[in-house]
Amino acid sequence: MLKKVLLVTLLLIVVAVLAIGAINRTNDKVFDTRGGGRGQGLGNQAYVAQSGTVAWSTVEGAVVSVDEIALTVQTTTGDQVWVENRPWLFALEQKFSANVGDQIRIKGFADNGYFTAAQIQNLTNGKTAQLRDETGRPGWSGRGRGGGGG
Repeated sequence: MLKKVLLVTLLLIVVAVLAIGAINRTNDKVFDTRGGGRGQGLGNQAYVAQSGTVAWSTVEGAVVSVDEIALTVQTTTGDQVWVENRPWLFALEQKFSANVGDQIRIKGFADNGYFTAAQIQNLTNGKTAQLRDETGRPGWSGRGRGGGGG
């Protein structure tokens, strides 16, 4: 009887470890802050500026690809950066638009070596989308607790 209890306990531990591993792997793929190996990720960052201290920087470049899924910009330093997923959808909701060749300025902050977009400005057509507030909080996340609703 003791062997059966130990065997079942061991089996449950193995199943739990496999389940946790699967969840972590799925989260890494869904919330990949490296941007899937396509350069410097701009869209998949979690909200990391909770302390309210954000070191802002700006990149500029030309649009090399744009569709309903992502905006890809070739920066003046030769890197490719993009805005995709929820941040890009939020920009489109604000009537932001861009075409291949347009000059873009992206204000954001670095997190673990990756760039997170807070504002996109199309220097060619004058459109601007505010993605995050001055603390880095995503605009699409609502106003939070005590903010008077969302």
